[in-house]
Amino acid sequence: MIQNKIIRTLIIGSNFGYHSHFYALKKIQCKIIDIASPNIYKKKISNNNLRKFKNYKLALKKNKYDLITCAVPPLIQEKIIIYIMKKNISVKYLFFEKPYAINLKLLKKSINYFTKKNILINVNFIFPKNTQWIEFIKLLKRESLTSIKYRWFFKQTFYINFQKSWKIIENQGGGIYYNYLIHLIYNILF
Repeated sequence: MIQNKIIRTLIIGSNFGYHSHFYALKKIQCKIIDIASPNIYKKKISNNNLRKFKNYKLALKKNKYDLITCAVPPLIQEKIIIYIMKKNISVKYLFFEKPYAINLKLLKKSINYFTKKNILINVNFIFPKNTQWIEFIKLLKRESLTSIKYRWFFKQTFYINFQKSWKIIENQGGGIYYNYLIHLIYNILF
């Protein structure tokens, strides 16, 4: 369990990383929080308590971290995972967005590597806190169901407006299966 003992944190990704991960980290009172993103200086992040880096590799070369959080597309996240393993980066906790990786070989290799190194891996699943999911899980626990018909209505802007985004491109880790079905599987299993 992540507690207030974590002091040094690196957020990789300045959009969701800053607007979501940063504020969650503040709640667990992380003392030093750095943020890395290629476009970090274009963003209007006026927080003077954040040290900013244009490149996560530079941040990792200059500093030692207890926690690294990633809020980037899956293909970039895979590059970060490979870099951490290749450079033998010492860290206590890694926090990833889903999907963790779309390359199954990398997924298995990295989980084995992080387990051997005693690095705790967490993946961000927000749906378990959603009221509809909570009711769905309660239903599954009290009923003996033989089949389920589930209907999803998507109101994401990238689906409605056909915006170009990794979130709708399957070979980049997006699409209904990679980006959303994983929530259903997670909730049924856990």
